[in-house]
Amino acid sequence: MKHKDGKVSSCLDAFGEIMAVKMKHTETDRDLVVMRHNFTMEDNKTKERWLHTSTMIASGDSAVSGGQSIMSRSVGQTTALGVRLVLEGKVPQRGIVSPIHKEIYEPILKSLEGLGMFMVEESERPGVTTPRAKL
Repeated sequence: MKHKDGKVSSCLDAFGEIMAVKMKHTETDRDLVVMRHNFTMEDNKTKERWLHTSTMIASGDSAVSGGQSIMSRSVGQTTALGVRLVLEGKVPQRGIVSPIHKEIYEPILKSLEGLGMFMVEESERPGVTTPRAKL
């Protein structure tokens, strides 16, 4: 596909450019995040299986209201909390690290819950009550 300036791009790039214009938020638009994780769990001893889900449904605020999008809050605040842990010397790992270590994800999840961002945890396992959710 050729642009007006003669530059060649793929059909996917051209489609992305068109959709970016058509889907651009206005100052009164709000965004919505619906995230659902489904897990099949298994008890190591009994081999019993059950479904466990984690769900988050959250919306952001419009620009005209002075608020932030849920995407900017969920990504930005999570990143900022991770950076704070690094700057405070609370991340013992070095290099590029996935947040799969308890010393990283537990304080971040606790802080996010305090900011109103959390997952609703549900389990189909008989006799199991699910605690208040965490993101």
